[in-house]
Amino acid sequence: MTAKQFFIIADNLPPIAAEMSGLNIKLVPRQDKVMRWFLKNHVTAWKPMPTRVVQSKEDAVVAIDSSAAGQDQLRKGATVADSPRIGVIGRDSFGPTLSRVLFPAHLHDRARTDAATEEAEWRAVRNTRRIKEGKKTYVVVDTREDGSEQIVGYAQWETPESLPPASTGPKPADETEVDVPPPSLDQDALREAYRVMEVVTEQTLGKEGHSQMWYLMILGVDPTQKRRGIGKMLVKHGLEQAAREKRDAFLIATPEGKYLYSSLGFEQVGEQIALGDVPHYAMLWKRPREEEGGEVLLN
Repeated sequence: MTAKQFFIIADNLPPIAAEMSGLNIKLVPRQDKVMRWFLKNHVTAWKPMPTRVVQSKEDAVVAIDSSAAGQDQLRKGATVADSPRIGVIGRDSFGPTLSRVLFPAHLHDRARTDAATEEAEWRAVRNTRRIKEGKKTYVVVDTREDGSEQIVGYAQWETPESLPPASTGPKPADETEVDVPPPSLDQDALREAYRVMEVVTEQTLGKEGHSQMWYLMILGVDPTQKRRGIGKMLVKHGLEQAAREKRDAFLIATPEGKYLYSSLGFEQVGEQIALGDVPHYAMLWKRPREEEGGEVLLN
């Protein structure tokens, strides 16, 4: 069993500390902003304390695996070999939202194997193609106690340099014709989703769309690994790269992802849209301008 280090953010040890006797506990004063920033951005578990115990909403109990610093590692370049795992994460991430629109229950009996497997395979094939096209794909890898690694999250960005020449390159909606669709995929729903995204992009950004921006095509986190800051780590990395290139960023968010993106500086542009029966939001992030000075490091 790996030892845990517990941190309590408070001016004084609250009553709950008595229930944790025998554990390695450290008191972190509220005014220690550096330590608080570290905890909130690098914890492996974050448990808010009940308000009946501590009044301040900022007080919390934090558990950090002290023997596995840097347990979650950002790998800047995903490979084709990562695609099967990325396909599984993509399927599991969007199961409650877009996946049920694209792979509806009434088509499940058409699957050659089963609909869940087909969706993961389809996402893996699509990811492989996008990597070969030059889409920037980052993954977060979790190192386990036995030394093995597993991808727990990924982000895929379309950047201006990854776009094909305007005269020959496919439009976003043409992705529906590139990859061989599995029988359980509702191709009409996929085409409609791309059409709606294309329309809202032009309405909010103009005819040039996001061609001069970093466009977050997809962000997926293993549902069993949420609330570890994995999605935030991935998006922040992409935004820092975009800012260094002096570019803004754009995405279309699910309701679940909207809060994360807002916390990183994205703002909703235009009205709420629907992909199938799922609300989505076009969101724009504007890079720090040169006159603000300094190296680009997002909080």
